[in-house]
Amino acid sequence: MTHSPPRGRGSGATPALLSAINPPSPAVLPLALRLLGLGAALALSAAILLGGREPGAAGLIVPPWDKVVHALTYGALAASWCIGLGGRRIGAAILLAVATGALDETLQRWLPGRDSDFADLAADAIGATLAAWITVHMVALMQRVIRR
Repeated sequence: MTHSPPRGRGSGATPALLSAINPPSPAVLPLALRLLGLGAALALSAAILLGGREPGAAGLIVPPWDKVVHALTYGALAASWCIGLGGRRIGAAILLAVATGALDETLQRWLPGRDSDFADLAADAIGATLAAWITVHMVALMQRVIRR
């Protein structure tokens, strides 16, 4: 009896790390849910970019809790993008959330009382990545449960 090597992704040869990063199956969400996700992502992006311009925004949350708020906020943004993009474009969702964070940090350089902080952007990226990963896996899990 000869043993043939695994032939790729569909044959179960995906390394454990890749299967943990990528959802088991691409998900497609209903249009109404996708539109809700897109609307939430756009509204949250506007709130981040416009709300940060308010004079009271500086020093609203003290360190180190500001990093937690950054991670949670950009996690919510990435999760909204994930849902809006159909529950399967994790890279695009993370990129959109982190780009919003980068734009916000860049704009803060020119606002009185505000400063641009790389640690804030790092917290944004960590929160966005974790939330996007959780979201695509939850969507895939929900779809498997619904199909049963």
